[in-house]
Formats: sequence, C-alpha cells, structure tokens
Amino acid sequence: MAQVKTEAEVRSQEKLAEGVYSMVLYVPQIAREAKAGQFISVYTKDPSRLLPRPISLCGIDRERGELRIVYRVAGAGTEEFSRYQAGEKVQVMGPLGNGFPLKGKKAVLMGGGIGIPPMLELMKELDC
Repeated sequence: MAQVKTEAEVRSQEKLAEGVYSMVLYVPQIAREAKAGQFISVYTKDPSRLLPRPISLCGIDRERGELRIVYRVAGAGTEEFSRYQAGEKVQVMGPLGNGFPLKGKKAVLMGGGIGIPPMLELMKELDC
C-alpha cells in the first residue's frame, strides 16, 4: 500500500464537544487504500510548524473518496484545523500505519475518549 502526500479538500467540519471536532476530507487517492486502524498526517498551513499532526481515521467512504477524522484540539496545529471550513485545501499524507488485523470470529472493542473514533470504522469492517 503506497503512501501518498496530496492535497485534500475539506468537505465538512463539525464541533462535537468542547475542543473536539469531526472533519470530512475529500481525498480519493488515500480513501481507496485506507483501512480501519490507519491514520493520516495532516500538515498545517503555517510554515513555522514543520511536523504534521497524525490523526486516526474514524470513517472511510471509498465510493465517495472521503475520510472522516475526529480530533481534539491539543495545540496550535489542531487549533488551526478547527478553523478550517468546507472548500478549504489541506496537505495530507497517508494512509499510514498497519491498521487493525481482521482475524477470527470474535472481537471485543475497548476504547475511551478520543481513542474511540478509530473503532467506528473497525466495527463496520468486522464480520461477526
């Protein structure tokens, strides 16, 4: 699975709770290859912040070419992301990581706080 750095379009941004946001990105090159448990690196538009922010995938819609990420504002980079609006462009790299192994017939999913969003796509992909 090849990683690609590309431009994504923000399709929607929603505040879920204080400091927690859901963003849908149109990025078909990554959505085609992504799987539950992987993440993308999101780059800020501020050149003084060199490192991208890794954010787990919450949802993957291969047909629409969209990825959903849910993130918590933790610093200047994620604060910048929280101000993005539909139509804006952002640089991303992905899919990154190995994803969850889909083995066996039973699964117990446990998560808390901001660790729950990656489990949502996993629940959709499990056949049990």
